[in-house]
This record gives sequence, C-alpha cells and structure tokens, in this order.
Amino acid sequence: MPVMDGFEATKRILKMSPNAKIVALTAYSTEGFRSKCQEAGMLEFLTKPINEEKLNQLLLDFGLATVK
Repeated sequence: MPVMDGFEATKRILKMSPNAKIVALTAYSTEGFRSKCQEAGMLEFLTKPINEEKLNQLLLDFGLATVK
C-alpha cells in the first residue's frame, strides 16, 4: 500500500473497531512474519496462492459463512 503497510493498517482498524477480524494474506510464509502479523493484531494468516479450503474454513470459523 502506498501510504502504510498492513501492520499499521491493522493497528488503525483495531483502534476504530476492536472486534474486527483481520486475516493476513501474504506471499511471505516464514514463522517470523506470522508472529509479526499476530503481534499487530491479525487473527489468522493465509499465504498466496490462496488455499480455498483454508479460506472457507476461516469464513466458517468467523461466522461469515454457513455452508462449506
């Protein structure tokens, strides 16, 4: 993003909406990057290319979908 990165965006979103459910979507898959996402307040971590089954499960877990 040209103005801020995803970590800063997450922090700002959570200040405005503390119950927001934020998922990282990234090409980076290192454990250190995953930890950095969690520290910023992201609840989950998905890597590209998107695994459709994992995405669907997250939507179910967060109550954003009702059917698998």
